Amino acid sequence: MSFASVEFVIFFAALLALWYSFGGRLQRGLLLLANMVFYSSAGLRGLAYMLLTALATYASARAIDGIYGRSDAEIAARKSELSKDERKALKAAAKASAKRVLVLCLILDIGILAAVKYSRMFIKSVPAWLGAPLAVSFYTFMAVAYLVDVYWKRFPAEKDIVRFLTFISFFPQMVQGPISRYGDLSATLFERHGFDAASFRAGLLRALWGYSKKLIIADRLAPLIRTVSGSPAQYRGAYVLILVAAYAVQLYADFTGGIDITIGISRMLGIRVTENFRRPYFSKSTAEYWRRWHITMGSWFRDYVFYPLYTSKAVSGMSRKLREAGHPAAAQRISMWLCTMLVWALTGLWHGASMNFVVWGLGNGLIIMISQELAPAYKAFHARFSGLSGNTAYKAFCCLRTAFLMSALNALDVYPGSGNALAQLLSVFRAGNWSEAFTAAAGSLGLAPHDWAAVALGTAAMLCFSLAERKRGLFDAAAEKPLLSYAVGTALALAVLVFGAYGIGFDASQFIYNQF
Repeated sequence: MSFASVEFVIFFAALLALWYSFGGRLQRGLLLLANMVFYSSAGLRGLAYMLLTALATYASARAIDGIYGRSDAEIAARKSELSKDERKALKAAAKASAKRVLVLCLILDIGILAAVKYSRMFIKSVPAWLGAPLAVSFYTFMAVAYLVDVYWKRFPAEKDIVRFLTFISFFPQMVQGPISRYGDLSATLFERHGFDAASFRAGLLRALWGYSKKLIIADRLAPLIRTVSGSPAQYRGAYVLILVAAYAVQLYADFTGGIDITIGISRMLGIRVTENFRRPYFSKSTAEYWRRWHITMGSWFRDYVFYPLYTSKAVSGMSRKLREAGHPAAAQRISMWLCTMLVWALTGLWHGASMNFVVWGLGNGLIIMISQELAPAYKAFHARFSGLSGNTAYKAFCCLRTAFLMSALNALDVYPGSGNALAQLLSVFRAGNWSEAFTAAAGSLGLAPHDWAAVALGTAAMLCFSLAERKRGLFDAAAEKPLLSYAVGTALALAVLVFGAYGIGFDASQFIYNQF
């Protein structure tokens, strides 16, 4: 059941009608039921995988909590007779037991993810029941983060299984995230939600803005992406540059549009979901870009992969040996390089089960590492030309440079085979067909003139909105004035109905990140 479907609109309208009629515990039960209905619409097999992951994680977190609780109770009861070393030994034993439970559950959770998502990378004929279910990457990462946080004692394990299942299966996040943490989402997920008109209006406006980006921009660009990427021998050189630019706009409109819908419909229910984007195309470096794009994914890999790996005994031991051998600079650099590249390889794999995505991840990691190594040179350059830092034209150049690098790497999303993608990118500098390509783009490439006009106007609207939103949240500002919010909402709804790409000949059922 896609957000961009009539079925979902009916489903959500029915949920809203019941939601504000119920209260307290009944709302939680209703939300869990809605989650199950939404998820089962994608297939009962996927629901079974999700429930297996959720129940295993719930039971393991309770077991870890119990181990810590019994250890703390024993230490408290025998405090006067235990020495400091004995207390430390009891705590260490409890942590070792908790770690065994943690590792076993992580093997199960990540094993399910690996089996259903990556088995086709190594096995040609895979049974249908091993196909990747909806949102498997998202809910698995949420489960892993929750379990590790309980192990790290950031919060106690959730005892109410209804509450936990509601968290792990929260349906607005099932299409494409964000990857919420339990400590963040639970703050408003389990409250009693009374109707707040201003908050409801803000959520509705944001959802409509998301639908506008998805249906007016992203889905209208889809035929161009299919046309150019589907015939790489015919469309080379400048056509590739057009594709790279078009896909950058499509991906942004599709992904942020889906996230806007997620945050918007959640807010209409009174639930706050973590922001996942912060104007990434205004970034002046690749590292900054990834602090702004898919924020919850980046922070997940940082907190649960990079830092544990960087501080692990294996990496620390390697660094120590290099320092003892008289190579302190190498000790720091090699550890950082190794962990960075491994994390980015895993990030690529998370996005898709193919070598294209691994190369994409390694490309991002390599650019970030090169930037880090060149930091002294950048510093010297800016010291020599200090006026550039505040120069608007130079800032725009840095943003365009970063956007081009990230968009070029995304060619690996649309061309099969990393070698093919690289060859297509190199053809931009060799083919010399600029006049032909832009003449063709004006008249065909899968888009009619009115499609180009809708995309151009929609993209301009996105840019203006991003510039205006830097100082204040526009949805909240509009929601404070009922007449303004009604006018803006009506305009957005009419824009979707008039300019949106849907109906016969279009497929608005799939969000790009849904495949990840």
